[in-house]
Amino acid sequence: MQARTPPASWYTGAAALAEQRAVFHNNWLMAGSPADLERREGGRQDNFYTLSLAGMPLLVARGSDGRLRAFHNARTRSVC
Repeated sequence: MQARTPPASWYTGAAALAEQRAVFHNNWLMAGSPADLERREGGRQDNFYTLSLAGMPLLVARGSDGRLRAFHNARTRSVC
């Protein structure tokens, strides 16, 4: 038996993109955990990391209170 890949229209068509927006853009999603900011060589601890989730670039940062917060660019316009 040979595996087959679904047609591209299943995951790039208008219906697939609308479903992605409905699922990923309107619900809370887990973007990481404190373990993702592990200590590096020399004992220095990272305070942020970046990732892409459902096509959205995110920044996850540790606040001065130790809590993790995620940010995304809500505006896609370029500044001249």
